[in-house]
Amino acid sequence: MKVTILVAFNEHGHRIGETHHNATIPDATINAIRDAHEDEGLGYRRLAARFGISKNVIAKICRYERRGQVPREWRRVATEAEGQASGNNYARAPGQG
Repeated sequence: MKVTILVAFNEHGHRIGETHHNATIPDATINAIRDAHEDEGLGYRRLAARFGISKNVIAKICRYERRGQVPREWRRVATEAEGQASGNNYARAPGQG
């Protein structure tokens, strides 16, 4: 069964964020990492231990070297229903049940 999701695209028309086919970390986790670093002042080593992600990846996320793009546009894209698709489980678009 197909469902529609909202997908972020950059200025080149490529998917960005958790809907990118190589993404392994959800957007909510990325935001939590940045919030903990910027607001609470936690260092990379503590964040790595808290989230179970390597210190190098944490550092790149906090410096906006990874997952730092801003969506230029959002598109609705049809995908397999949750539990049937391989790869990431995306949230449904608002109003899609």
